[in-house]
Amino acid sequence: MKSVIIFLSAIIAFASLPAQETKTHSVYFSTASFEPDAAAMRILDTVAAYCKKYKASIVSLSGYCDSVGTTERNQVLSERRANAVKSVFVQKGIDVKSTLAAGKNETLEFGDTEFFRNRRVDIVTSRPEEKKMSVLKEKIIQAEAGDLIRLENISFIGGTPIPLPVSRPVLDELYQVMAENPTLEISIEGHICCSRNDEEDLSGQRAKAIYDFLISKGIAAERMTWKGFGHTRPLTEERNASEQQMNRRVEIRVVKK
Repeated sequence: MKSVIIFLSAIIAFASLPAQETKTHSVYFSTASFEPDAAAMRILDTVAAYCKKYKASIVSLSGYCDSVGTTERNQVLSERRANAVKSVFVQKGIDVKSTLAAGKNETLEFGDTEFFRNRRVDIVTSRPEEKKMSVLKEKIIQAEAGDLIRLENISFIGGTPIPLPVSRPVLDELYQVMAENPTLEISIEGHICCSRNDEEDLSGQRAKAIYDFLISKGIAAERMTWKGFGHTRPLTEERNASEQQMNRRVEIRVVKK
């Protein structure tokens, strides 16, 4: 059982960074100007609305100039453009305290036909990607008291109650559902295949491994029970490896929502 605890500790220690969606928005300026005109203000209005709606942050503001004029003059002008855009966002209530605003001097990215695009500020925004509801969460939300839900992709080292690493995403999903639904109560039910005898209660030990994981994550013990049913409730006749795997399972029963 010590090995189970070590494995569960490794799962808990794992943390992934939330996914982010980044976008670049550009506003353009008249020659030698650093004040946003009406067209630029419309774009800045759109970016501000986007930040408020999706809780996006402005990561950076990079000002650019065309190649007309001296390098020294264009460095100052590119800085003024970036700072002017930053001031607009401040006026619109957007938090730009941690935003990097910098002048990038001259750029020759665009030729004669689109020369005006060299006179711009690039605004990089970042927003958290929306998380899609997991299949498990959807099943639990739709379930009624008494319904059984199989934990898909839960696998154990053969003959042991130790979950394999591939089980981690499902365990994390189950924890998230329990954490987000504090009135949810469940029964964790373990099953084995291929043997009529379960003298060591392997099915129960596997159910308890899931229980222990949730306890270690802070889910209250009174919200959960666990039990092993051995080979008393097979789903298939075990005519092949796939059918055997279907019987070798852990399910949760919704007790209360």
